[in-house]
Amino acid sequence: MNVETIAIPAPDDFYEAFCRKHEGLTLEESAAFNIRLIFLLANQVADRNVLRACLDAAGAPSDHLPVSIKL
Repeated sequence: MNVETIAIPAPDDFYEAFCRKHEGLTLEESAAFNIRLIFLLANQVADRNVLRACLDAAGAPSDHLPVSIKL
């Protein structure tokens, strides 16, 4: 898995749409949305090795990712 390169076309557009989906949600609703999205995307990936690599990358310090994630 390559975490050095952003593979999403128009990543800023995706991030903006992702953020808009959270507008007006409580913290609990936002967390539930994130869980549903994670499982939907994981189902699309469908490769256990890639999913494990993603879990490892998500647990790494953010300076190892191609974008800075701010919550």
